[in-house]
Amino acid sequence: MPALPHPPFLCVITDDNLSAEPIVAAIDAACAAGRIVVQLRARDRSGRELFELAQKLRKATAARGSLLVVNDRLDVALAVRADGVHLPGTGISPSAARSLLADRARAGGDRMLLGLSVHSVDEIRAHAAHVDYFQFGPVFATPSKAMYGPPQGLTALADAVAASAALQRGVVAVGGIDADNVAETARTGVAGVAVIRAVMRATDSGAAARALIDSINRTRA
Repeated sequence: MPALPHPPFLCVITDDNLSAEPIVAAIDAACAAGRIVVQLRARDRSGRELFELAQKLRKATAARGSLLVVNDRLDVALAVRADGVHLPGTGISPSAARSLLADRARAGGDRMLLGLSVHSVDEIRAHAAHVDYFQFGPVFATPSKAMYGPPQGLTALADAVAASAALQRGVVAVGGIDADNVAETARTGVAGVAVIRAVMRATDSGAAARALIDSINRTRA
């Protein structure tokens, strides 16, 4: 199984409101800034469009030593030999996904990472046996996570980190994270911090990613 970057790491989630070309350009620039995790989330694309975009991002991440996980679409993740699959809360069950990935590993394929979006400690405890990491949020207010209710804040994030650590799993924080709050988020003990707009909508995605990575790295001192 591919190893996640040393915590706390940066995860960049693609912006599905952008077309393929700026997505690939932003991710390539972000990967040049350091070893990161890229989460491909493209809910409105056809299977073919998603596959073609995933192929391009697989090439970009592999060239830079970064990881690629595909949101929801296990078939696309397998087809492009991604490093993992990330399940949304409305996706197939983590146990079913783990069973499918285990079958692949037994057939000689590489073991893949399995992540899951959660919004409570109860969900962490319920699914820890099947996943490798959790994505918890929204931590701060953000339009992309408004459907999941008000921001949970750093205290709830710290509780999620503690519950996950007790089960030997990591938490990736998501929701409204940017240059202004990334350091305080990283100091909660998360395995990683995930951003969308802070990199994908930046004028210089590479510089934005580098600044975030530098802020995260300083919390390790």
